[in-house]
Amino acid sequence: MKISMKFFATLFIIMASTLYTKADIAPGTLTGIVTDKKDGTPIIGATVSVPDLKTGTVTDANGRYTLSHVSKGIYVVQFSYVGYSSFTQRVDFAKTTELNAKLQASSIEAGEVIITGVSRATEPRRSPIPMAAVGKTFINERAGAGNIIDAIANLPGVSAVTTGPNVSKPFIRGLGYNRVVTLMDGIRQEGQQWGDEHGIEVDQNSVDRVEVIKGPASLTYGSDAIGGVVNLISPQPVPDGTISGSVMSVYGTNQGLFNNSLRVQGHKNGLVWGLSRRLKMLKHIKTNTMAGYMPRALKSVMHA
Repeated sequence: MKISMKFFATLFIIMASTLYTKADIAPGTLTGIVTDKKDGTPIIGATVSVPDLKTGTVTDANGRYTLSHVSKGIYVVQFSYVGYSSFTQRVDFAKTTELNAKLQASSIEAGEVIITGVSRATEPRRSPIPMAAVGKTFINERAGAGNIIDAIANLPGVSAVTTGPNVSKPFIRGLGYNRVVTLMDGIRQEGQQWGDEHGIEVDQNSVDRVEVIKGPASLTYGSDAIGGVVNLISPQPVPDGTISGSVMSVYGTNQGLFNNSLRVQGHKNGLVWGLSRRLKMLKHIKTNTMAGYMPRALKSVMHA
């Protein structure tokens, strides 16, 4: 009888602890309305995102939004819309369930960029280390580059050492190789350190955003980051209940380059999925050798 009482008492404590833990870490929900600061009209299609969690949504016809399945904690929430200055607010999702935002119309001032390449989301003007961030538009304008490092090599303080059209290593203010850390969604890319012929093993079409820390970041990323960090970021999940896709095709006159990319993403009740496919092709290359021509280069990559 004593054993049974101890068993039931232990079982009760375990169940109570489990319920308390589940209640404590249950995902939070944030709702609100986004309006024009001048006249108070709702803004339709404004983007509401949580950069740290890579989640977000858009406002409906009434300017209202709902962020669901958000882990409780303190995160930066960003509100943005074309023609308006971005608005950011640090929110405690364990205590706050409603947040309204008023955006200021602006045709000149660009919205502040949220940097996610550090330990948590930070505004560049609040960071003691110089940072730079570029989006998908910047990358698409340089889609003819052989790889993603060449696409950002013209940023101030950033350069690349190349050994061919597809092999490039990032250099930040003169430091490179094992003194610059390259990340893909926070995961270190180690392949480029093995030799001059090893480049960054990342598909340039799968990168949606690039963030560069131009200075020491060893406390966060280890001693290798004494020169800086290049953080390559994939697209954020689409809003819940939607499926979206994009197709891109680039042609280069040099050697008849074709660079085709297909991307599809979806989000349903917290289940986020994505699929991308790339096909890269070159024409035959005429040479002065006895063979006369080099065979066509063909590369196909698929990511899920």
